Amino acid sequence: MGNHNATGHAAKTHNELGVYDEVFSLGRVVGRGGFGKVYAVKRTKSPSHAYAVKVLEKRKLAKKKMVQTTISEGRLLRAIEYPLIVNLRGCWQTEDDLCMLFDLMLGGDLRYHLAREIGRASCRERV
Repeated sequence: MGNHNATGHAAKTHNELGVYDEVFSLGRVVGRGGFGKVYAVKRTKSPSHAYAVKVLEKRKLAKKKMVQTTISEGRLLRAIEYPLIVNLRGCWQTEDDLCMLFDLMLGGDLRYHLAREIGRASCRERV
């Protein structure tokens, strides 16, 4: 199923991700995690809007016993909408992956910004 990349692993195509050309155009990888990747996608129909699609490999979720946690994350994010939280806009699944569609927020995650601020505070304390 699908194309194969240089390592011999199946390379995902738009349709395998569930991100179809007539609805979204798949962009670059904007994040990586233990269970998959986050891609920038853009809605191809009007109004054009940028999103992030978090693609989680079901096999990895099951192996690490994170299925229930992931379901809870989706339920929680569906129930809230707040300007300081990345909002969940939709979910779907393919045979191999769970896909979660979010508003695209570039600039790093909270952990990155906290670490940066703590690093600045440590530097100021040393001076």
